[in-house]
Amino acid sequence: MSDRLTPETIEGLRGSVAKDQEAARLLDCAASYVERGWTQCCDAVDANGSGVPVWSKRAECWCALGAIRAANVRIGLVTLYQDAEGNLQPRPMPPFVAAVYHRALWAAAHAMVGRTPKHPAMYASVVTRWNDTEAMSGATVARKLRAGAAIIRTRTRDVQAGIAESAS
Repeated sequence: MSDRLTPETIEGLRGSVAKDQEAARLLDCAASYVERGWTQCCDAVDANGSGVPVWSKRAECWCALGAIRAANVRIGLVTLYQDAEGNLQPRPMPPFVAAVYHRALWAAAHAMVGRTPKHPAMYASVVTRWNDTEAMSGATVARKLRAGAAIIRTRTRDVQAGIAESAS
């Protein structure tokens, strides 16, 4: 039995790397939102402190999760449409985008609490609870979002090294 990866496995790993690269980019973009303005207990707020959709042009501050959602729209992973009432709504995420979003939430939660939450369904709530901790600051939230991106980049380098090693 060979230690070399099959062509199908290599192709799957390359797809995984593409998702990881987008997830890291997503977290870096989210960190830039938080650096512009940060809030707690609401995904996004305007200049008056009123809640607004994360993609609103009036949004001035974002929580960690709201920033990740806004970044999804900003980098073009999620597109918006106008509903019957004239409100902008996000389109459903295709599988690739859902996987990118899931990886970004995993990495953000891991960076924030120092371990992976027990169940994937908990990633978003861990990010939200951590953001809303009383002693939290926007600078810390942005730093942890960037740390999540770094976790993903390390994983990507490891996968790419494995692919290269198998090919040799």
